[in-house]
Amino acid sequence: MEFNKLATAKHHDNGAECNILDPVSDEPTDFFIKICGADSKVWRKEKKMQTRKLLSVRSQSTDEDFDYEVAGIDFEAMDIVALINATIDWRGLVNNGKEVKYSKEMAHELYDNSPSIVRQLIEFLGNGENFTSD
Repeated sequence: MEFNKLATAKHHDNGAECNILDPVSDEPTDFFIKICGADSKVWRKEKKMQTRKLLSVRSQSTDEDFDYEVAGIDFEAMDIVALINATIDWRGLVNNGKEVKYSKEMAHELYDNSPSIVRQLIEFLGNGENFTSD
């Protein structure tokens, strides 16, 4: 086995473009989001922060029927923050005919209002083939 095939972090750090599918037709669009992969430093850091937060909240309870939602943990919001930090850029997004340039603020607005995109990005970044080449 070649070392370079196993050392994936650099490829994941460089990111890859995810072609966003239409949320109704599931057809490819002309909108692409460049995002880091699951092996990237930024994604691993986000996941560690999420785990620390969950462990901290859980450790403060002695309730056997502990419920993260009741404790104020919003898993969807945590995923959105992680995706924003893993997003590198995008292209092809318009609003009323005007190009929408990438920014963390615009990414937050888009991801917060489009669960379909959040699902697509999480699935995409979890597939190592999207970030490595032969």
